[in-house]
Amino acid sequence: MKGTSILLGGIVLLSAAAAAADQGSKVDQVVALLSGYEYEASKADFDAVGPEAPSALMQVASDAGLVKIVRARALLALRFYPGEKTKAFILGVVTAQGQDEMLVRKGLHALAAGFGKSALDDLAPFLEHENPDVREAAARAVGGIACKKALKLLTRRLAVEKNAMVLTVLKEQIAGLKQKIKKGAGK
Repeated sequence: MKGTSILLGGIVLLSAAAAAADQGSKVDQVVALLSGYEYEASKADFDAVGPEAPSALMQVASDAGLVKIVRARALLALRFYPGEKTKAFILGVVTAQGQDEMLVRKGLHALAAGFGKSALDDLAPFLEHENPDVREAAARAVGGIACKKALKLLTRRLAVEKNAMVLTVLKEQIAGLKQKIKKGAGK
């Protein structure tokens, strides 16, 4: 009996180790997809990794030991997997105190692309961020969501923005949204 429990315990440990190794190989696959210079991985590429792709992307985005651009690409790729867990993860990254600007910017684009109108309330505070590069990214992210609420948010920010670069982006995004709304793309 004692030998059987040791054997079963060993099998459980081996199964757990195999599962961890498999997840590690999924992370390695995701890192490889995100590491290309000219190639941008598609949803189909990540889907080929398997159902573990979203969690592997989150692991990569969280790994401070990886190159920042790979982490940023992982964050952006999460747009392919909209869901409560993904949204919470992205929001956790972009709202973290002292977070790297590149990760914040890519996270804002992931929110807009993955969650559309439902992300507007989450994106709005970033239009007032202290960093103009983050405000620019927020303006582009909001501008990519064709609806009247997005137009209202950008127009409101335009009235108080002082940075020339952000003003230019706000004007471009507002003009683009007006065209989309006029054509019936946003309500």
